[in-house]
Amino acid sequence: MTSEGRPPSGGRAETVVDDDLAATQEIPTDAGRPQRTSSEWLERAGASDAPEVTLTQVAIGPYPPVDNDGATVIGPPPQADGATPSRSDGATVIAPPPNADATVIGPPPRPDTEPTADLGAAVTIAVYEATDAHRQRATTMLEQLGHRVIDPAEISASEPPAVILVGFPGGARIVASALALGANRPILVAALSGEARTLAERAGAAGCDLFTARPHTRDSLAQAIAAAGALGRAHERVAVLESAEAVLSERVERLSGADTETGLHPFELFQRLLVMELKRARRYGYPLAVCLMSVDRWPDSQPRDELRVRAAQALTACIRDVDLPVDLGGDRFLVFLPYTSASGAKRVGERITGAASAALFGKGVTGGVSVGVAAIEPGPGQPVSFARLIGEASTALRAAQARK
Repeated sequence: MTSEGRPPSGGRAETVVDDDLAATQEIPTDAGRPQRTSSEWLERAGASDAPEVTLTQVAIGPYPPVDNDGATVIGPPPQADGATPSRSDGATVIAPPPNADATVIGPPPRPDTEPTADLGAAVTIAVYEATDAHRQRATTMLEQLGHRVIDPAEISASEPPAVILVGFPGGARIVASALALGANRPILVAALSGEARTLAERAGAAGCDLFTARPHTRDSLAQAIAAAGALGRAHERVAVLESAEAVLSERVERLSGADTETGLHPFELFQRLLVMELKRARRYGYPLAVCLMSVDRWPDSQPRDELRVRAAQALTACIRDVDLPVDLGGDRFLVFLPYTSASGAKRVGERITGAASAALFGKGVTGGVSVGVAAIEPGPGQPVSFARLIGEASTALRAAQARK
């Protein structure tokens, strides 16, 4: 209510939110006399230059005011028998009838049962307690909370419970057995008696993740199991992240250098480097070449893996440090030759053919290895593209194989 002095006798002062409406609308009162609008009250108070404000008002009285400002109306409206009350904006007013019992807004009466925390999903819990009384009390309450309770003797390494409630003293053996399960171990909740300020330290010293204080209550057990569930989910996320990190580390290591045994680089690294080399070749006009090598037949005297290593080592021995040998898998290998013309690539291909044949079949034996060579030199009407380079090398390789 905004006013100076008291409102007219028998009436009720009402704050109107919309000043535009307030300038033209008169609000009736129970005495049938017009009530001053908010603008009039401000002018009388000498506050016509006051800043414009927007109010949210709750009107409480013997009947709801006529308003257009979205005020919340609480109370029984005046109405004829059987009539449906409504506001001036057409909204239906929901209110108890006159003389009805008041509606109480607030906390409900305390139920006979004990309130519990948010339970979350039901889980399997193994209960080991120091006494039968403690164990029976905890088991009953956990089952009432919807969880499945098992005996510690039923714990399986392949399917361990989500949580183990371990009573102390006497729970050290159960904790040691659970910790031995490694990353797949359950969350350990210590059940302790004593001063509250010492429980967390005692639980940690015993190797447990969480604790709950005796005597057990449904509320304290529900909170402990909910916390155990959250901690278990956090452990799972950490395990997933660690696994993903290991995969990424392995891939980075694989992409960052050559295989220590063969000297070959992965094809993914070749793809990345080729993009940069093609841009440089277009800009500076230097030639690029590739040699595509295939082992057409393998000797039967040794395992295939050992022969691949031997062929790869022979290939890498024939090229420069700036050249990039690439493992294409199976019986194929590729060498990327920057700053190399077609004639230079042909000489490299001949060296590779002789060295690989000798490594696989012995000196003087030919016919088991084929090489296709392609080169491009940027210039007018000579586009530089990876597809063209590899396509021409593949064509040359098939032609070499067809001659044997």
